[in-house]
Amino acid sequence: MTKTTIRIRGVVALSMLILLLFMVTTGSILLVAQRGGVMPLPLWNFATRAHPVGGFLFLALGIGHAALNWKLFESDLKALREKKR
Repeated sequence: MTKTTIRIRGVVALSMLILLLFMVTTGSILLVAQRGGVMPLPLWNFATRAHPVGGFLFLALGIGHAALNWKLFESDLKALREKKR
């Protein structure tokens, strides 16, 4: 594999980690937020039903994916930290 491909994989892996953290944060906020306080009640009812189910599913998949590919993730991050030659 070329160094460019490895760096692209590192950027994608880091982006996935950031998105996972963002999803956990927004899901936690939505879970504890006051019902109907931010948006109209019908839309809020849909969001409070759909978001936690999808969020917990993606959280489980993200944790499983990270656990299975942790060494690969570390090597991709090391490739991102290397200086260009």
